Amino acid sequence: MAVSHDLSRSWRLADWKWTMARDRIMAGNFLDGGKDNSAAFDEYVYCYFTRIENLPPGGQPRNWIHERPGRIDLARVPKDGLLNRDAYEWFHGLDGAGAPVWTKDMKARAPAFEDPNGIKVVSACYVRALEKCLLLYNPRDNRGHFALFEAPAPWGPWRRAAYLPDCQPFMPPEENARVSLFHFAPKWWSEDGREFSLVFNTGDDAWNTVRGRLLLR
Repeated sequence: MAVSHDLSRSWRLADWKWTMARDRIMAGNFLDGGKDNSAAFDEYVYCYFTRIENLPPGGQPRNWIHERPGRIDLARVPKDGLLNRDAYEWFHGLDGAGAPVWTKDMKARAPAFEDPNGIKVVSACYVRALEKCLLLYNPRDNRGHFALFEAPAPWGPWRRAAYLPDCQPFMPPEENARVSLFHFAPKWWSEDGREFSLVFNTGDDAWNTVRGRLLLR
């Protein structure tokens, strides 16, 4: 974890870290609230993690893979407490009224999102014009699949907006060059929240973008 308070001119590193073996999480991604978090959902910073389901004997770290079932854990922290590990709270589920319950006990966390087909890495952003959180990932494997879910809050409830298997724009001929990560760039959203630029990588970490438009229903 590294934090900048001067728009990326300098950075301060945390003196702690989460690990795959001990904490059973990987691939942390913040809920993107735009430049300097100026369009954030609320006063917290939210972070999504893919939950580790299986580790080799002895709990040794391994490469990132599609975890099955795919479960995503959610943490939140006050924006001035990012480097304080004790300031983080974990999503614990919903109460009887549907409000989120948070816990300081990481072992008591509950998934905020699940896909039995498998998840490797997610990306998320909050679009203030739509008052929606958008969650993106490639389900199952790195073969050009595309999944998009939307929710009114970082913890849900999630509704499927698109779930496209073998999506041709994300399937270059070379298997090792196929997409593993998608991300909406808030800087390139239209003011009405309908037009976007989608950034995605390929196996050789090449930079790719595609322009699109959301059809709201």
